Amino acid sequence: MSIIKKYPLYQKIILNNFISTLGDSMYYIALMTYAAQFTNSSLAITIVSLSESIPFIFASPLGSLADMSENKATKIFYSGLIRGVLYLSVGFLIGFQQSMMLLVGISLINFISDNVGEFSNSLFYPFVPLIVEQDDLEEAQGLNGAISNIVAIIAQFVGAYLLGLFSYQLLAVINSMTFFATALIVLSMKKSLDTLEKDHLDKHENISLSAIWKQMVFAIKETTKNKQFFKLILVFAGLNGLSSAISPLLSIILAKDSALIIDSFSFTFSLIQGLTSIGVILGSLFGTKLFKRLELEQFTQLILFFMALLVCSILLKNIYLLLGFQFILGLLIGILNPKFNAKLMKEIPLDKLATIAGGVSTLLMFFPPITIFIFTTLATAFSSNVSLIALCISCLLLYFYSFMSVLNTKKS
Repeated sequence: MSIIKKYPLYQKIILNNFISTLGDSMYYIALMTYAAQFTNSSLAITIVSLSESIPFIFASPLGSLADMSENKATKIFYSGLIRGVLYLSVGFLIGFQQSMMLLVGISLINFISDNVGEFSNSLFYPFVPLIVEQDDLEEAQGLNGAISNIVAIIAQFVGAYLLGLFSYQLLAVINSMTFFATALIVLSMKKSLDTLEKDHLDKHENISLSAIWKQMVFAIKETTKNKQFFKLILVFAGLNGLSSAISPLLSIILAKDSALIIDSFSFTFSLIQGLTSIGVILGSLFGTKLFKRLELEQFTQLILFFMALLVCSILLKNIYLLLGFQFILGLLIGILNPKFNAKLMKEIPLDKLATIAGGVSTLLMFFPPITIFIFTTLATAFSSNVSLIALCISCLLLYFYSFMSVLNTKKS
């Protein structure tokens, strides 16, 4: 917590994430519960899940656009306003009679909003190493992640509770209000951020498609220069894809089978997400210090192993094993994320940080839409068990690839 006192400007960044996560998490539970009520719940959940995952593919071009943008704080401010207006429109639309076309429309708005959010995050990215000293970066990132996850846990259960009292419309409106609030926070930081941009960030290039393309090519080249690190990123990408398929698959199973349900769909989904987030919080707060010397590859392999066990617990329809493995996975992910983010920030030039981080993010997020589509399609066309078995085999194959890559690196 000393990090918060040491860097007052970083306090506002954390507060900004706190408020936006609060609204987003409540809205996510509401939207997944809304989709689960459709007759064809598998298709509805797939549409919502894809609208959440596809925006990350555009991280690299949005990162390039952020790098070339002047007046970053102003653009972050307007991004908050735009997202607020978008979710106000969701609050209006969701009041109409439920239909698949309406869900597609709401998911499209969600898709646009997430892209605006990704651009806003990329604009913020270069400021963090200027605000926080390098030795404190890992701890600061871990603290920020922990606070965001604490808020997510509370918000998910609050959202599940409020669904029993209020409408989907109200939760969408609350989400829009949180983005208007973040815009006000950014406005209070604007003068300081403008000064940092003027003093430390290089002169901006003219924005053009060719410039963005050049930045993207540069990002890919820089990312692939370190062969060992690039192999690790590829494993992360596969891991990210497989782990992203678990939530929509679970949602499909919970919507159709009461064997894993505790009280209600929204409560069970919130409980699963909440335990994962508690694990992430503990990993973010304590894991970065306790496991500072352990390699990233070791955490990756552990996550893949426990993912396979998690899938087995779903096949066995054992909710308690499932909750336990979700917690362990969250713990490992909580340790892994700040270590990986800090490594990126330490090794990449500040003026290209958003671009290269966007390139890495694009590689990491390329697989989730594909895996979500593949495994949810398998669940719809055949059965949930077929999809789960395929997912388990994929986890074990990626584990074996990661293990052999580390073994070959040590030999050479």
